[in-house]
Amino acid sequence: MTFRILLLEPNRQFASLIAQHIKTVWREATVERCKDLKAAVRVAANYSLLVADYDTLVDGQPPGSTRQLDWLSALLKTNELPTTIVVAEPSDEFKAVACIKAGASDFLAKRRLTHPIFRESLIEAVRPPVDAAPPAPPKILRRADDCPTIEGYNVTRALGAGAMASVFLADSEELGEQVVLKVMWRRQGRDQEELFARFEREYELIAKSNTKEIVDIFDFGVEPGFAYITMEYFPCGDLRTRMRNPVSTED
Repeated sequence: MTFRILLLEPNRQFASLIAQHIKTVWREATVERCKDLKAAVRVAANYSLLVADYDTLVDGQPPGSTRQLDWLSALLKTNELPTTIVVAEPSDEFKAVACIKAGASDFLAKRRLTHPIFRESLIEAVRPPVDAAPPAPPKILRRADDCPTIEGYNVTRALGAGAMASVFLADSEELGEQVVLKVMWRRQGRDQEELFARFEREYELIAKSNTKEIVDIFDFGVEPGFAYITMEYFPCGDLRTRMRNPVSTED
């Protein structure tokens, strides 16, 4: 199958880099570029995939839009735009959540864009949905080779896993200390959007707190296949385990 891919990207140099990544994955792919959303919508029916710059999408928002990127959601639902991967610089968790909620296939930070990451995003974007199959169960990691790869972190071991997320111990290059990574895996199913929203709310609530009784939150990120929260690590163990044994007055 030959793919036709449209780049909505004002920066010619970055568009050329994206095109090289695409050609490495699909040598026969046709890659073309436009610089504004209106032009993209006019020709979108001719393409199987759109890779769009976040700021260009926002600049193309119709006057009077009440919620950010609601119009993008409408364009995707009515197939006026093809499957869309959003790239951004600068990027943050709020942009990522807004794009995923609007129906984007993926959200990628330009400064963290590597070929393996972009290749995985491309392949996932064009993978046909399997409606007849039951939703895949959440991926729960329990082995060392299942640890996620996140730039700036060296994941050393798994600390635990639940139905929604897995928890890992990692060394942070930026902080120079051990941290905990709570990872929520992307999965198929209608409840994915709600799970992602809950994960985002958890980050926002803890990040707003300013008390020594609650762990510090350092970072929130979205990668292909998962989102993660970076938080403070307590080497003495979790509270539940501590409460099973006698606790001193000092503790």
